[in-house]
Amino acid sequence: MATDSKGNPYIATYWSQAGTNIPQYHIIYHDGYQWKTLNLNFRTQPFSLKGGGTKRIPIARPQLTVIERNNRTSLYLIFRDEERNSKISTAYCDNLDNPVWTITDLTNFSVGAWEPSYDTELWRRKKQLHLFVQKTEQIDGEGKADVRPEMVYVMEVSNKKR
Repeated sequence: MATDSKGNPYIATYWSQAGTNIPQYHIIYHDGYQWKTLNLNFRTQPFSLKGGGTKRIPIARPQLTVIERNNRTSLYLIFRDEERNSKISTAYCDNLDNPVWTITDLTNFSVGAWEPSYDTELWRRKKQLHLFVQKTEQIDGEGKADVRPEMVYVMEVSNKKR
């Protein structure tokens, strides 16, 4: 969840629309007058979270930043998806009034079941995006992952795309 400079909320989440079993990322936001929903609609593979125990989720719970400049609002969704080989990826919309999404991988390697996390205070103050990264694994149904420790690092995302 993020807000624009007027305090309007933007919520990033995912669900499957009625009639399909392919969960899509969505952004629900309030433009100051009414609630609106954007379906990013780029995923192609179905999955279900039905069943017992902890589920291995093939997509990350996304993070979202809102950028305002030149009288327009841009959105930057940060996520991980097995469809993209579990790389750190972004979906960028340059202009919310004409929502066209550009998908880019920020890594050329898998981060496993990583969930996005960024320095929110650095973003708020300086509009610098620094991601906390550590490859992780999640076994479906309360299993135990037998993996070696991985280094933790901070990825600085270039401002050139924003």
